[in-house]
Amino acid sequence: MSKREREYTPEEAYALTLREATPHWYGSPPLVVGVDLHDRVYPQPLDASIQKGIWVFFFVSATGAEFPRVREIYRLWLKRFRPLGVRFVFSFRAHYPFFGERRVIEAWISSLGFGTPAVCDVNGALARAFGANGEPGVAILTDGKIRFVDAGPQSTETAEGELHEALRVQSPGLPLWPVTRESGELLHSTDRWPLRENAKAILGRQVELVGRWEFDENRIVTSDPKAEIHFTAPASAVAIVARSLSDAGDPTRIRFDAEGASFSDTFAGGDFQVDDEGNSSLVLGGPRAYFALKGLSPMLRKLRFRFPFAKVSPVGVYGFEFGDPAKSG
Repeated sequence: MSKREREYTPEEAYALTLREATPHWYGSPPLVVGVDLHDRVYPQPLDASIQKGIWVFFFVSATGAEFPRVREIYRLWLKRFRPLGVRFVFSFRAHYPFFGERRVIEAWISSLGFGTPAVCDVNGALARAFGANGEPGVAILTDGKIRFVDAGPQSTETAEGELHEALRVQSPGLPLWPVTRESGELLHSTDRWPLRENAKAILGRQVELVGRWEFDENRIVTSDPKAEIHFTAPASAVAIVARSLSDAGDPTRIRFDAEGASFSDTFAGGDFQVDDEGNSSLVLGGPRAYFALKGLSPMLRKLRFRFPFAKVSPVGVYGFEFGDPAKSG
């Protein structure tokens, strides 16, 4: 520990952490922070409401392979449990610099339509404070005490049973039925390739760039309609973290294939579309992860992304996210 760190009193360290964390709350005053003090992280309540009733915290990467599924489960839980007095907080990790812009995060949160407090968990301190050491994670608080915490592909399933028990303590005869039903493929994040100036994936030739590209410290940008990105996906699910850079703010379409062959709906990620010419495609708007493909066998992972409309609407690419099936048992 440095001399400067030793000079902080516990009160000063708490105030510093609070000052840094407070701006990252959305839709609510700050409720709780993860305080890192003397090599220990613990949850520090900031609002008396967090110490009353039942609260559920979800922890997830905003761009990870788990996100689409966790987003839908969160919506289901809100519909089922919020009328019963359960309150929710959506805590997300941000791995790309555009999440440092408050207006970008506000637009992204608004697009989710949750209507609950949300917090950008800087450095994962809040998740660590609750003991959610993995993604996705779920924590349940009853009257300010941590009743349950779990992390991993099945965390929502096990958490739901615990939430039922907590609700029945308040209302013993309360009829409850399962909400979370696992359907389709459980995914967990396996790799992340940021693309920017001096990016490892580019320098190591994991990614081949064709055409004209500009580099900066946060992303790569093209306005070349002949620009392409070639790579072999290291996993079965693929998302591109990107945005349209149209001056008018219009969305733009990009296309992708495997050695010239378009994909069927069998491999469709949550944002997958087929355009009027039969090409596999994505429509890019604001910056976020666009989930393109899932269930790719090793023979279908040699991918090409194309940007045929980049002259009209330039595209910024922040990176790629990859995932693989998680065991459900």
